[in-house]
Amino acid sequence: IDLGQPLSDVAFGPNRLLAAAGENGDCFLMDTRQSKDVAVYAPAERVRGPARIAWGVHRPDMFAVSWQGEGGLVLYSGSHRTKAMPRVVKSSSSSTISSLQWSYAYPQLLACAREDGDVEVWHFPDEGVNLAATAEPSSHWAPRGRAASCTALAMTPEVRPGSHALVLSTMAAGATEVGAAPGALWIVALPQPHLGPSR
Repeated sequence: IDLGQPLSDVAFGPNRLLAAAGENGDCFLMDTRQSKDVAVYAPAERVRGPARIAWGVHRPDMFAVSWQGEGGLVLYSGSHRTKAMPRVVKSSSSSTISSLQWSYAYPQLLACAREDGDVEVWHFPDEGVNLAATAEPSSHWAPRGRAASCTALAMTPEVRPGSHALVLSTMAAGATEVGAAPGALWIVALPQPHLGPSR
């Protein structure tokens, strides 16, 4: 399938759907059983790649894209049939999101790790992308005692009832490439969030 632009990332969602983020700021959604039927989404605000996609198995109604070239965090409808307008999510941080993932334990939570080492955990309720523009991070975390750049992030399932964890890998701030400076792995226990019913 020729989508007319280089692609930065792809991710499978539920029901055999596939999302792809293009360098020019378009996001493509297709049913792999009908690959010629491609929906194209572009937010009202300018975005461009490279990009990273996060689509949680327990959060089929939406997926998140971190546009690293310009635009920040954008939420898209996970429905191939619904042409809901993508929502740009505003943050007080201007640092680029280098990695993002939906929580396995609490599907309403999205963790975003920024290049400056700061991690934001966002709470997006079950109402879908329409309320995303008013969301704010529910918590922040950053490595203490050293300046660090995030290289990757992962969230665990519940490690015990009511508790899950965030794993963050970093390298020294200012390093230009992975392997050129010492790295570190951070494991942070996250408390049970106060949320409404999840899907």
